[in-house]
Amino acid sequence: PTKGKTSIAGAVGFSVRENKVHVFKAKGMMVAGGGAVNIFRPRSTDEGKGRAWYPVWNAGSTYTMCMQVGAEMTMMENRFTPSRFKDGYGPVGAWFLLFKATVVNGYGEHYVKRRPAPRQRLEKYAPYGLAPVTTLPCLRNHLMLFKMKEGRGPIFMDTAAALNAFLEAEEG
Repeated sequence: PTKGKTSIAGAVGFSVRENKVHVFKAKGMMVAGGGAVNIFRPRSTDEGKGRAWYPVWNAGSTYTMCMQVGAEMTMMENRFTPSRFKDGYGPVGAWFLLFKATVVNGYGEHYVKRRPAPRQRLEKYAPYGLAPVTTLPCLRNHLMLFKMKEGRGPIFMDTAAALNAFLEAEEG
């Protein structure tokens, strides 16, 4: 306690490899953690209701630890909402990678293809953004958000054509 107020002056850490205790002293502390999963009801329905692609072991312990000692909790209202397509309630990686689905923006442009503007944006993430086979999901979503901000949405995935092409390839 400092002048009748509770303050956090540091942290204590325990090594899992050595028989050591580490003490960290500080004038101020910031805690950054993974958040809390399964607090909000998932969008999934029926058989997919219990499925989650995000880490279900994030139980909110970071928030709890801070609240229990009276820490100021600011800017905690952020909630990650990933982009989704109407024909699927989960991650869409299978549509891109397995079914080779194409995605177009509101103008019919394939926004992920190696066109000059997206390529220039992805160059700063080299070598990951310049992968010859496929663009990484996080960068693909990043490009999708850019297109939406530019007013070039909505984004469409042709799932029917992708499934038909996949089935034809399997049969032939």
